[in-house]
Amino acid sequence: MAKKLPQAEEILKFADEIEAMQLPRILTFADMIIRNTDKALRNNSSRLNVHALAFLITTEKGRERGLNHSELANLLIRSNHGVTRIVDALEKDGYVERRRDPNDRRTVYVKITSAGIEFMKNYIAEVAALEKGILSCLNANEIKTLRGLIRKIRHKFQELRS
Repeated sequence: MAKKLPQAEEILKFADEIEAMQLPRILTFADMIIRNTDKALRNNSSRLNVHALAFLITTEKGRERGLNHSELANLLIRSNHGVTRIVDALEKDGYVERRRDPNDRRTVYVKITSAGIEFMKNYIAEVAALEKGILSCLNANEIKTLRGLIRKIRHKFQELRS
């Protein structure tokens, strides 16, 4: 027995609802960017590892004392358990090291190593070239707006996660 197929009007109504949604477009675009940046990661490091290294470089705490697992989890929008796996992989590759807080032995900070800095220098050079090509269709003001919108959306995701 053949299954009943929806009528064109039903499909069209549903298509209009989907077309009005922005999140699928954002996710499709993000997926496209991720696939292309993954090509720049020619080794076994994941992009989450790269983001963790980036936060260790770009945040004041990351540069000074390192970040603890909770701080990294919040920045990466991941669970503490997920961050432990990321840090384990980065430590195995020699890109980070764990250091105990001398004042509170229960607290462990993750700090980037020289090898981690070198890895990021190479990665950034490749991704910068890719980014320049992708963003060449935008002017400086549009790029600034795009960065602000991305920051705003990321903040909202973090807020919803809390």
